[in-house]
Amino acid sequence: MAMVDRNVFVSYCHEDDAWLTRLKVHLRPLIRQGVVDVWDDTRISPGLTWQEEITNALSRARVAVFLVSADFLASDFVVNTEIPALLHRAAKGGVLILPVVVGPCLFEEHEELSRYQCVNSPEKPLSSMTRADSEAVLVSLARSIRQVLPFP
Repeated sequence: MAMVDRNVFVSYCHEDDAWLTRLKVHLRPLIRQGVVDVWDDTRISPGLTWQEEITNALSRARVAVFLVSADFLASDFVVNTEIPALLHRAAKGGVLILPVVVGPCLFEEHEELSRYQCVNSPEKPLSSMTRADSEAVLVSLARSIRQVLPFP
């Protein structure tokens, strides 16, 4: 199975770094097993053309996780570049979209993105949950990713 089938693109805003860290902890067993290759912008090395690296990662994604918050929806780059590219591919069946609402925001008012079923209820963002409940949502997300990707 080609590595392209295991690529998980994480779209997030830097203000939500803590949620990215927790997500990566939950995906680590799947990374170790070779089930997923998780890509986020922390993998861009100094000296590389960051926009080109993101474009390449967007084109290889099999699963896209959106860590949605007010900061995420306020980001022009996320809203004008990452979301449209991934939604375009999703419309052709090329990528599975998994939004996770991490903070209170206008998710439901984002017409294109809100068409996709969230991992958690938009009315119950991870930031308003207990630690145990938010971790349970991330476990559910990891299981959803595991179900869609082929086992190596």
